[in-house]
Amino acid sequence: MMARYARYGLILFLSSLAFIAVSLPARELAGGRLPLHYPLDTVSLTADQNIVVTGYLDGNADALLVVRIDDTSSSDYASRYNLEQTIVPGRFELTIQLRGLRTTGGALLNLDGLTQLIVFAPDNAASFSEVEIHLSAAPQLPGSAVGYSLGPADAPLFPGFTAVSPDSPLIAAGQVVPIQRPGTDPLVTSGFKGIERLVLPWPEGETVDVHLWTEDVGAWEHLPHPLERRIRVNGETALEYRLGFEEWLAERYLRGKRQEASPSGDPWHDIARHRGGHVNVTTTAGPDGIEITLAGDSPDATYLSAVMLAPAGDRAALDFVEDQRARRIRAAWPVIEPAPVRSADAVVPLSPGHARPEKTSIAAASARNGATRLSLDLHSDKPVELVGWQITGGPPDLSAYAWAALRTLDRPAANASALQLQQTRLVADPKGLPVTPDQPRRVELWLHPKPDTTAGTYPLYLTVESTSGETRIPINLLIDNVDLPAPRAPVGFYLDEAPHLTWSGQDPARRTKQLRCDLEFMASLGLSALAPGISTPKADDDAEVIAELAMAFNEAPAVMAYTPAKRLIGETGLAVAAERLAGITHLASQKGLSPIYWSVADEPSNPDQSTTDLTALLEVFRRDAPEVKLAAHLNAPQDKALAYLFDLVLINDGYGMSPQNVRNLQRNGQSVWLYNATQPRLTAGVGVLATQADAYVQWHSRMPTADPFDPMDGREGDVMMMLPGHEICPSQPDIHTALLDMAEGVLDQRWILYLARKNQGEETDLTWKIWEKLQQSWQSRLQEDKTDLPFTYKQK
Repeated sequence: MMARYARYGLILFLSSLAFIAVSLPARELAGGRLPLHYPLDTVSLTADQNIVVTGYLDGNADALLVVRIDDTSSSDYASRYNLEQTIVPGRFELTIQLRGLRTTGGALLNLDGLTQLIVFAPDNAASFSEVEIHLSAAPQLPGSAVGYSLGPADAPLFPGFTAVSPDSPLIAAGQVVPIQRPGTDPLVTSGFKGIERLVLPWPEGETVDVHLWTEDVGAWEHLPHPLERRIRVNGETALEYRLGFEEWLAERYLRGKRQEASPSGDPWHDIARHRGGHVNVTTTAGPDGIEITLAGDSPDATYLSAVMLAPAGDRAALDFVEDQRARRIRAAWPVIEPAPVRSADAVVPLSPGHARPEKTSIAAASARNGATRLSLDLHSDKPVELVGWQITGGPPDLSAYAWAALRTLDRPAANASALQLQQTRLVADPKGLPVTPDQPRRVELWLHPKPDTTAGTYPLYLTVESTSGETRIPINLLIDNVDLPAPRAPVGFYLDEAPHLTWSGQDPARRTKQLRCDLEFMASLGLSALAPGISTPKADDDAEVIAELAMAFNEAPAVMAYTPAKRLIGETGLAVAAERLAGITHLASQKGLSPIYWSVADEPSNPDQSTTDLTALLEVFRRDAPEVKLAAHLNAPQDKALAYLFDLVLINDGYGMSPQNVRNLQRNGQSVWLYNATQPRLTAGVGVLATQADAYVQWHSRMPTADPFDPMDGREGDVMMMLPGHEICPSQPDIHTALLDMAEGVLDQRWILYLARKNQGEETDLTWKIWEKLQQSWQSRLQEDKTDLPFTYKQK
């Protein structure tokens, strides 16, 4: 009885603390026009406080706002806290929790030694007004609800929740492993795995709603995947399942693949509310209060992020939690203006009564050994759903693909702090996708005739079946009597294996099969395997690496191995790694495979990188393994001092992709590749010719971060040209539109070379006219988005 009253007293005490916290007014630290600077060594700060920055962004353009916090150990960018947040026009509010505040480099800031806070806009033209900095206590749960947040002792804490650290007496059984994930939602970014029994106080005999957040949201490319789980609360089942891996893949990993955004886009409603694995059960508290037991097939199956107890039937606490989560997500991930969409080549109404007559057929053109892309918009005057489609007719052995574009929220760039409505996710199966009067459905076609096709005009049909009937769309494909030259500079993507096929327990043959199919599909679009997925060499076994190099051999004149050398150096040290890579290089040469460049320096000027050992690394390799060719990714002007040290230099906009920079390196005997350009098509067509770079490679073909369809759950966004699917090697993969953009860029390059090589009569000076246009287009590449290039071949 005394224990029961003691537990009840604890709840009353926690509730009184909540009332006090809610009653405390916010304290203004600074206000006015930017930049704002406040000396934090003049104020006493505690972990349960928040720094809140509010204000207005005037005008109609997005802008970047930076909040910087230093402590006594801060000396550079990596050693201080830096929030770089995209702000959309209107009022904004940013909340920075002091508990768990970390530097960009990952170290905890010393709350007793904070020195300064600075708020500024890097773009001086951005108009911020009425900016204020407040210090406030976190809001608390309403009523008698109690929340428990599990995780490392220094993890950020969700408002109103009590921290449960690994040594808490509330943990009654298990060997807990604290987990901390990246992200802006502290309710679900920390937790424990390995917890088997948790006992929480609640007055005996009272009915209580028990809310549990049960999903480890993952990090990097790994989404934890327990296949057997059971969670019980006072004997009541809250969660129980037993799945095979393929079932889990379909039900969980691919769950968000076809999920479309709401019309205006809402990161909470469309994405974040589905994460965290919230389950709840209503039970009656026993003598020990609330007992939660977890079991399953692995430590991942005994994972728990948070628990909240509330009087049965009282939704106020859950509404509070969801409101707080939504506010944080929407503030951290504002939705900016939609991405520009490629102009449709034709608009097609969907209904049998609107079937296009032959005289209004859509025209398309291709060289004999080329391809063409068509973008169609399907309209309907009433809501319908697509059922399926097929392409018939055309020249013999025509390779024809059709994809439907989904409307999704994604980051405009991998490191962006905003989301954007896009139509970049393309799926081969249109079944169930809606077409409404205010939202047409984009369809992308890729038509690739057999190279020896006889010149002429070939009718073909895209027949679309919807719930309103069948619509037959005629297309006339003109095959011109032109044979395009091969591209001067190969173009491709960094191609790694599908991550979910590499997890423990998966058949390695499936990974290899999928990798081969990806290479073959990209090759069919004219893209080269410049950076194929290469495994880290195993001790005294080169077979796997040689087999992976052989897969890329026919598709690339040279390959760059991105991860193996760096991982091997970390595992074995410099001397052994140099010897192993020399052996593989020699064996590959004996087998006649493409030359290999081993990447050893990855953007060394970045704040989280170090060049301390680079000199020693190069010294060992040049002395002990001179035949090993070394590569570096350089993305800053200061990297020019390092560029001459490597055999292959990959440069991007940060380094400067000017013709002069490329020529300077090539004169020194180095190969130069462009990488990670902001405009893939323009770079694949114009950039490599204007700069005379040796190749162009873009990151990544497969880089999902944990949940492949949540752009907010990682340090960087998902970058996937090849979308994950349930089937290994489907006849037509689901892809990102950038894959087609890049393929069109290769076609642009080939058409430019064809036109430039024509040397008859008045066309003698055509080469110079084209070269002038190339230079102009390339110099203006950052001023506008070149989605349609003036020299792309069009049949009149």
